[in-house]
Amino acid sequence: MAYWHLLLSSLPFLYPYTSHDHLATMAGDIITALDQDVDGPPTTGLTVASVLREFMASNVFQEMNHLHDALLTCTISQKQELLPKSCVYYYLQHADVAYLHKRTA
Repeated sequence: MAYWHLLLSSLPFLYPYTSHDHLATMAGDIITALDQDVDGPPTTGLTVASVLREFMASNVFQEMNHLHDALLTCTISQKQELLPKSCVYYYLQHADVAYLHKRTA
């Protein structure tokens, strides 16, 4: 919990220096944490998922385009079976960020 809080509070300062691979890893970890919260028993109070949801709703997150792309790509990669194939192919063909193709290939 403290790790995520520290990471997310420092992310605006670290973001310009973060590589695409690190962003992709972070996106995968975010999706995993949110999936575990959905699958687990309901909890109240401060959780990793609640901190992540708060961060994703913030204005700071809206300015991090590459993290958006990484989250979208990881979501599509992990949940491909739930999406129509045409949607997945269209996104992967029209993505502007080169690391997206490398990550999903």
